[in-house]
Amino acid sequence: MANLLVNSDDFGLHPSVNEAIENCVQFGSVNSISVITNGSAPDYELLRKLYVKTFIGLHLTWVGEPWLTQKIFIPDWKALLKKVMLGGSRFRNQLLEEAKAQMQELLQNGIVPDHIDSHQHVHHFPFLWDIVLNLQHKNRISRIRVAHVKSPGLMRMGVAGFGLNIRASMIQQPAGFYAAGIRHAGNYNGKLLSAELRLAAGADTELIVHPGTDNNALDHKYGHWKFDWEREYAILTSNDFTKLISDNGFKLMKKEVID
Repeated sequence: MANLLVNSDDFGLHPSVNEAIENCVQFGSVNSISVITNGSAPDYELLRKLYVKTFIGLHLTWVGEPWLTQKIFIPDWKALLKKVMLGGSRFRNQLLEEAKAQMQELLQNGIVPDHIDSHQHVHHFPFLWDIVLNLQHKNRISRIRVAHVKSPGLMRMGVAGFGLNIRASMIQQPAGFYAAGIRHAGNYNGKLLSAELRLAAGADTELIVHPGTDNNALDHKYGHWKFDWEREYAILTSNDFTKLISDNGFKLMKKEVID
């Protein structure tokens, strides 16, 4: 059977997201978490409890949330790419220092991350990829997310999705997994997840999910994402999800496998 990482992004974004992730871990459907250390609700006491049996990584967040090191807010990946192209060495140094600060937040709170990924997958940009490789080397991190899909049916639609997959396909990552959960991010139900797992079958896969317990609270700030956090949470805490995994030839990885 192929290995499956069910990774919930955005821990630390909001208490509703933290609650959903905790419940999914306890249910046994989520075995990996990516943390926004500069989010509004990082809960390190809870993280340390989950750390015992859950892969935990850094969700580098240069966009969508205020930085830790500077009074900088960059709304999205398009604005970031523009600043990378025009900002010169000064801005690139600021990016590096912010990445180091976000990593240090985890380390200072007793979490040694086993993976790195990023908000809106921006770490795939060539210069930002170099920053992540630097963090990986200095902190002996075993895995960086490479958002390369096994089948075109798993790729996010549109030019941006096509570009992301092309860029990801060019990256060599020894401990990498194929990706799933990108095409309909934040809006998965049982039918969509079943279809994606069928397309991903036969390969080690990281399924990226975004559960939350309160759409109203999350939409107050993140409504433009058009996510249905509650729907993803519902399928991840149903017995149907456990059946979807086994029916499509996957087994959930245990933390000790790559520690």
